[in-house]
Amino acid sequence: MSIRQTNNRIAFEHDLSRLNWSYQHPDLGVSLVSRYTSLHMQDERGRFELIPDQLSFGEMVDHHQPLLSDLRTLTGTSYPSGYKLEFEWGFSPEHSYVIWRWSIQNLRQTTAILHDATMLRCSPEATHPGVTQIGSIDSNGIGDCAFSFPGRENALLLFIPGWQSWSFSGWIRAGEPCPSSKLRPFIHPMVYDRSLRPPKSSGHYRSEMFSAIVDRESRTGICFGFLSQREAFGSCRLIIKKDRREISIHTDLDDVQLAPGESFTSDWACVLTDGSGLEVVDEFVTLAGAVNKARIPSQAPMGWCSWYDYGQAISENIIESNLLAASNMRSQIPMDFIQIDDGFQSAIGDWTTEGQNFPSGMKAIADKINAQTFRAGIWLAPFIALRDSRVVQDHPGWVLRDRSGSPVNTGLVWNQFGRALDLSHPGFLASLREVISTATTAWGFDYLKLDFLYAGALAGERFNKQITRAQAFRRGLELIRETAAENTTLVGCGCPLGPGIGIFESMRIGPDIRPGWKPSFSLLTPILQNEPTMPAAINAIRNTIARAHLHRNWWINDPDCVLVREANSQLSLQEIQTSLTAVGLSGGSVVLSDALDSLSPERLELFAMLTPALLGHMQLLPLGDVQVHPIVVLEQQSRFDHWWLLACFNLGDRPHEFNLPLQEILSLIGRVHIFDVWNQRYIEEKIGQPLVTRVGGHHTALFAIRQKTNHPSWIGDNVHLSQGKVVQEWQVDEDRIYCEINAKRTCNMRAHLYIKGEVSSAHFNGSSISMKSEQNGIVVLELDSIEAGLLELHHSSVDNDY
Repeated sequence: MSIRQTNNRIAFEHDLSRLNWSYQHPDLGVSLVSRYTSLHMQDERGRFELIPDQLSFGEMVDHHQPLLSDLRTLTGTSYPSGYKLEFEWGFSPEHSYVIWRWSIQNLRQTTAILHDATMLRCSPEATHPGVTQIGSIDSNGIGDCAFSFPGRENALLLFIPGWQSWSFSGWIRAGEPCPSSKLRPFIHPMVYDRSLRPPKSSGHYRSEMFSAIVDRESRTGICFGFLSQREAFGSCRLIIKKDRREISIHTDLDDVQLAPGESFTSDWACVLTDGSGLEVVDEFVTLAGAVNKARIPSQAPMGWCSWYDYGQAISENIIESNLLAASNMRSQIPMDFIQIDDGFQSAIGDWTTEGQNFPSGMKAIADKINAQTFRAGIWLAPFIALRDSRVVQDHPGWVLRDRSGSPVNTGLVWNQFGRALDLSHPGFLASLREVISTATTAWGFDYLKLDFLYAGALAGERFNKQITRAQAFRRGLELIRETAAENTTLVGCGCPLGPGIGIFESMRIGPDIRPGWKPSFSLLTPILQNEPTMPAAINAIRNTIARAHLHRNWWINDPDCVLVREANSQLSLQEIQTSLTAVGLSGGSVVLSDALDSLSPERLELFAMLTPALLGHMQLLPLGDVQVHPIVVLEQQSRFDHWWLLACFNLGDRPHEFNLPLQEILSLIGRVHIFDVWNQRYIEEKIGQPLVTRVGGHHTALFAIRQKTNHPSWIGDNVHLSQGKVVQEWQVDEDRIYCEINAKRTCNMRAHLYIKGEVSSAHFNGSSISMKSEQNGIVVLELDSIEAGLLELHHSSVDNDY
């Protein structure tokens, strides 16, 4: 007996005799068969695996899950040995995904302890040998659990999203190991959930929250995992080894205690397939954003942060000096906020006590920032403290501890091991509310950067043993959101990603940048060069590319600060351009963190090219080595123009030659205009021929690409990374071009235009401007100290038969 649902893409079936379910996408060659969820738990009888007994199913009904497409839902119930297990599946009549969740109710008279649950196991090894099972299952069905996915092993890419902001994220080729840290006690608690680093066995992978597999040849993709992490942290496990392919989804239940009569309900899990290649992840994260009611502002933040030039050595005078500089250069760089970072407080953990370098207090400096019409921002790390802080000394019971009573390992922070705070303790929660209220209401800051948040999600013995650490963590975040005014921007950092959706307007999505390409730490620098999660420009850039799909689906991405200074920096101009390209094409926050009065006009112009932030986000292409030599594209469109930004990143140390099949990538025909942004030069290419470009180590080639037609066209400029967003209107008559420009800042513009006829005159706001004609119909215009106005060009009419 079975229950089967189909649409024009997938088939979804329950086999009631074998107690398993299957999902198939026949056109793509994807199928999986899994048994139902099982739980590892214990009660007075000891430890056991609870599996469903015979399930009683209701009718398939039309039901609208909140913020998801219309679904048909099916509920099944089982009562194995004093527990009620309920399963709910959602099937979409239109889309290629299935969602499901489970709940357990304790009907016994004694407390149960929940260890973990397996929500999906597409593997012949569907049971744990030697583990007592309670419930019944047809053993003949166990062998049916399997996963089938097309493609040769060397054509498969796997996506690892990472646990928190600083964790490694990226697409890796099947068979390659997932990058991991060698600094076990110092780094692992920060970047791996439960400090569980990726498996060492070849072909074995572990991924937090969700994962994806894509066959580059057929573009078939599958994405699977959790749509939220409000109730529990979960992970996916994959085996891709020659012809062996297995996937599973697991829920960590943290030994939560389930009292008699109490229930626990899991987060939604999801399996989704399509033929869009790497974009299968975009569809998955879009669903997750809807489920979690993501908060997505219309504009990406833009401002200044004190951290990367001053560190903790800040003072009232330093902030005021940079505030004055920001105000004076506002016409050139229109920033929104000034953010005070680490160093204002008396100690890490004592956030409401100002240090001696801020004698006027934080309210006074917030008032000065607001008086200059900037938003006032401040940095806090509310879930962690150092051992000498007053909060730890006065409230040792708030410190999260392991089973032996020792403080849990937070990793190395501020050159020592910190103290994680228990987000389930009523006393700490009251203190947390006071900290947020002080910063926002009493002091007047409406932009809060909240850092080192992972500490609140570490495994440990919590005050409240009836909630998981994910529930405690999410409730702590919700308390912050409720306490801060609705117009307060919350920026997460060092934060487990899943629970942050719907709380934060912006989220750091990579490790810290630093004024150097690779990691560095005193005498250990030579052995840290390949550390994937330590502060370094390369690590920040890599994650910015890998997590671009989160932007405007979960929040505004924060790719970390931009550093353009020459002094006190090891970054070359080309490395800075690579960083600027990644930040700009991410569409995310744009934050400068150099001492403002130390920057030359040329370096300020580099930063200014990112303002305002682009809409949309770059899409990684499944070409070449996506880790070391990623190629990304971002489509741009206006009412009168359509073009693409294409970037070739060389994150390696040696020069690399890129061969770009533009016809395949962009679906263009004939000839195209290509503008090399960082070299400010024009290239004309036949679209049928690959664009070959050689890029130096740590460098990036950025191209603006347009279809070539008979008509005049804007080609590129030195004002904005978009290479065309400065153009507000574009009107072409028989012998004249009218172009309305708005740079949204004061700047010197150098613009390249394609006009095949001879240009006889060029005026801006009625005044004649400098003009130079080059080969291939390119005209270069020079405009000094402009912001907005009308550009008018007269040209001869010619037959364009390019």
